[in-house]
Order: sequence, then structure tokens, then C-alpha cells
Amino acid sequence: MDTFESAIKLINKGTYMASIDLRHAYYSVPIADEHRNLMGRCIFKMREDNCGTTVADATVVHTFDGVTDGSSAHTAEGERAANSSGDSSSTPTQQEVDPGSMSSVRHSFRQRGVSSQATSILMSSWRSGTRKQYEVHLRRWIQRCRERQIDMLQAPIAEVLEFLAELYHQGLGYSSLNTARAALSSLTLTCDGILVGQHPLVVRFMKGVFNLRPSLPRYESTWDVGIVLKYLGALPQPRDLTLKLLTLKLVMLVLLTNAARAQSLHLMDLSSCTYANGTAGKVIQFILPSLVKQSRPGYRSPTVDIREYPANRNICVYSVFHEYISRTKAQREGHTLLFLSYVKPFGSVSRDNISRWTKEIMSMSGIDTSRFKAHSTRSASVSKAKQKSLSISVIIKKAGWTSAQTFARFYEREVECSDPEAAFADSVLQD
Repeated sequence: MDTFESAIKLINKGTYMASIDLRHAYYSVPIADEHRNLMGRCIFKMREDNCGTTVADATVVHTFDGVTDGSSAHTAEGERAANSSGDSSSTPTQQEVDPGSMSSVRHSFRQRGVSSQATSILMSSWRSGTRKQYEVHLRRWIQRCRERQIDMLQAPIAEVLEFLAELYHQGLGYSSLNTARAALSSLTLTCDGILVGQHPLVVRFMKGVFNLRPSLPRYESTWDVGIVLKYLGALPQPRDLTLKLLTLKLVMLVLLTNAARAQSLHLMDLSSCTYANGTAGKVIQFILPSLVKQSRPGYRSPTVDIREYPANRNICVYSVFHEYISRTKAQREGHTLLFLSYVKPFGSVSRDNISRWTKEIMSMSGIDTSRFKAHSTRSASVSKAKQKSLSISVIIKKAGWTSAQTFARFYEREVECSDPEAAFADSVLQD
């Protein structure tokens, strides 16, 4: 076992040390209750070249010329004890909660007597995307409570309103402030015995924010799918495309024909697909192995389908898919996810990669990507389907929405026309 004598030999000029109470880990790493009494305090050593590591209460160790009396090794611990004894006004909540992470939410559950087993399940109710959105607001709230020495779980309503008002004056809109309100509610923060998100004054405050800075839809209209399909159809045959163009073409065709998100494409796994002959031709169905954004209790996530389109082989996603599988076979080396990088080392890609590919092929097709983001493919495809008089029930089922109101409010947009005069004449002359 390492001792202070062996630790001192590791210390050089510029070395950092920190004393971390491992009880902080109880809120992020599951440790059985019967084993927690075995966890003590430990001292971590950091060198300057280990700058990627983050520690708490770090104190620079004095310069050593070869011999030391060992007193410096206790600096961080001594300062902690001095600060702890001198700050009797701080609440236990302020001292123990780790700011900047969802551990503060875990701590709020434990403060209310919820078991560690039940807390772990409660923490699983937030998905990674929600966690990231909440963390920035929780970090600010906890810091504010520490500076003002108030209990972050039972703060006065005036403090909550002032916190939200500061965020408003920093430029946040209705949607972002609503996220901040939800983040505070996740702490089970109560004001006057009412959960903060449901407090009448907070509700009234949010109405005021909406009136002063209304939350408007990102897009009043959407781009014409026909522009992209025309570009894709004019490309050479799939076998003559570069691997990059073949990849981008497949990504766009899958997104448009399924009203899918980049998340769904990222989850497409060759080990979870089935081949079938449907009434309209051949089809390959991918069953997504993980939850997607629209997943909810009692809901079965829609499959991602690769369907044959004999009417126009140039934009047939089925044909492009088979060429892509044939072209990438040698680079897979055990990778089962459908989409691989088109540059060495040809590994699996992230959801962000797929979003960047989507914007790139949109730009190549002539879509203004300074206005329309990658996710706009979803709105463009369902709006085109609605324009072609496809049943609303079919659209919302494929997209995975709960009701037609979701489609109408967030996704149905007027399709922009590149030549309105010609479109009017065509509509009159067509049968």
C-alpha cells in the first residue's frame, strides 16, 4: 500500500494535489450501502501533463528541492478543515452537492429518504439529451444558492423568479427558460409547498416571457423535396459514384422516404434487419435496437424501411443500399452499424456525422443550409406527403407522432416553390 513516504517521492516541481471526499461519488457511482463505511479519503496526484483531469479543492504543492518535511502533503486537507470549521452558515446541501452535473438531482432524491436502488431508476427517467440541457441551468442555480447561502431545494419563490429573470435578461427565450424551469423542477424544488414548475407565480412569469419574447417556429416554410431528388437523380449510376457521394445519397434517400431523424439512421444495424417481398415490391426493414426520441410507454418505434422504387431507379433507395453494402463490405471488419465513415479507418460514425452529411448533400442540391438545418428533412418529407394528399393517419404513424396536432404545429409547412409563376400555369394545365 502507498504511504506518505512513497507519495512524497512522486512529487516534483509543478505537481498538483487534491483531497477528494469519496462520499461525493455516492451520487454518481452506485455503491452498496453496506460497503460505504469502507470508503475513506484519498489523495490524488496530478502532473502538469495531465491537464485534462478535473479535480476539486486542488492546491499547488510547494516547490521541492529534494528533501521535504511532508507538511505540504497535508495542505489541501488542512485548508479544507479550516474552511469547513469557519463556514458554519453553509447548509449541508450546499457543501455536498457537486455542481454541473445531474448528481445534484440524485442528491435531492437521497435527501428525501429515497433508497439508492430507487434513485438509480429515477435517474434513468432522463435521457442523455435532456441531461445535457438541464446541467447548464442546474450548475447556475447551485452556484447562485451557494453564493447566497440558501437551500437549493427549498428556496424562496422570489429567488427563483430572480434567477429566471436574470436568464431572460441574458437573452434566453421562452423555450430555453422553459427548460430552466423543468431543470429546477427535476430537483423537486418546492416553493411555498408547491413544486416550482407549477407555482402560480412561475406560471405567470412564463406567460409574461411568452408575451415579451414569443417562441416562434424556426421555419415558416420548408424546401421542396423535388429539388433534392432532381439532383440525386442526375448523379451517375450508384456503381459509378465515389464512396462519399454514394454514402450521402443513401443518407438523404433514407431520411426522406422514412421521415426519419439522424438518430434513427445512426441506430440502423445490419444484425437487426429483415428482407421481405411487400405488395409494392421488395423491402428491407430495420428494427431499431434502442430507444429513439419519440419512444414512450405503449408505443412501438417505427421501423426504418428500405423500399424498392421501380418507377425511377435513379432515386431507388433499395438499389443504392445494395451498392453501398457491396462497396463497404471489405471495410466493415465486424462493424454491424449500417453507416461507416467514407475515409480511413472506415469506422462507425456518430449521429452528428450523419447530420453533417445531410447538410452537405442539401447544400450540393441547392438548398440554403444557412436557413435550413439537417433536421428540416423531416418537415420537408411529411409536408410533401401531405401535399400529395397522403392520409394524415399514415403520416403520423410513420413519423411516430401521438396526434395530428403535433404534425400541424411543428412539421406541416408550406413547400417553397422555386418558380411560382410556372407552378401556377402547370397547376391549371394539368388534368
